[in-house]
Amino acid sequence: AAPYHRNLVGLRAAIEAAEGSQETLRRVTQARAADYLMLCTAALDRAEAGKPQPFATDLARGTEPVPDWLTPVTDMPAGSALKVWRIRHD
Repeated sequence: AAPYHRNLVGLRAAIEAAEGSQETLRRVTQARAADYLMLCTAALDRAEAGKPQPFATDLARGTEPVPDWLTPVTDMPAGSALKVWRIRHD
């Protein structure tokens, strides 16, 4: 068992951000003073086909343009399932 389930506030914020709109994602990252956004593309396989997808899912898939408040981190290892963006706070 991992201790992540003990941080209920952080866990709830992560779920809200991952399942919401671009505006929700930005609001949550600002409220939590996050510097990076990391999404796992391997988890996208669980999305239900034919249903509208949250902004974070489309962003990770590359089907949504990267907003100007995110800067892609491009030096990830080849074949990594992780997508990372630096969050701009200006």
